Amino acid sequence: MTNMAGVADSEDWTCNGIAAKRYMISDGMMGERDGARVAEVDDQIESLCDRMGRPPERWNVDRMFQVSHNVKGAARLVGAEAVRDAAHALEDLFSAVRSGHDLDRDTVDLARRGADLLEGCFRALDGGDAPDLASFRGQV
Repeated sequence: MTNMAGVADSEDWTCNGIAAKRYMISDGMMGERDGARVAEVDDQIESLCDRMGRPPERWNVDRMFQVSHNVKGAARLVGAEAVRDAAHALEDLFSAVRSGHDLDRDTVDLARRGADLLEGCFRALDGGDAPDLASFRGQV
């Protein structure tokens, strides 16, 4: 289903099934402090995906920018480079919207694709392969 702007409503989009996810990062991978940071990144990604599930006219782009920035910083602290890079690309996208770029269908689709990639990068922390960000980064 699409809204008046031709953008998919929240029922049509989920961030890789974000509502059902809780990833367990191996206890041996990191210390207690880093584990807490990883849990914070998980919560922030879930928050971002929840926000993107809303109709775009209800998006708080400033808050989405801040969440992307927070994820980038926390990911940097735990050495999760792919998560950091994906969050940085989303941060750049939201920065462009804050600076006047239209939040049109293409931009919304790109942001949602970026959230899927971010979530995929986070999931890869538990031993999988991180998705390729080059194409997404080139479109931001």
